[in-house]
Amino acid sequence: MDAPALRQMLMAEARAFIQWLEIIGAAAQVDPAVLGVPKLAEGVAMVGLALGVPPSLINSAADIKKSAEARGKVAEEAAGMEQIKDATTAGKNIAPLLKVLQGGPTEARAA
Repeated sequence: MDAPALRQMLMAEARAFIQWLEIIGAAAQVDPAVLGVPKLAEGVAMVGLALGVPPSLINSAADIKKSAEARGKVAEEAAGMEQIKDATTAGKNIAPLLKVLQGGPTEARAA
């Protein structure tokens, strides 16, 4: 297949992928599970190649996986920090109650 014909075929595939994503986006309003159907990273890479984006600017599948794992790890750490913050806030809120229950002075009594 000559270069212009190959490029035309790749562009047709890219357009089909984009149209498919539009349909999936609409269907996801009814059932979000459809978002798991397409291989988004691979599809976006295919569209990039069809548009002439240099392959050196498109992450490999291994790079994409590493990036996803790193984002997951950051999200887990952020969730852990949020839990620590919540526990600290709860502890601060419970401390005055414990003083009252134990018969100790409270700020309101001290004033």
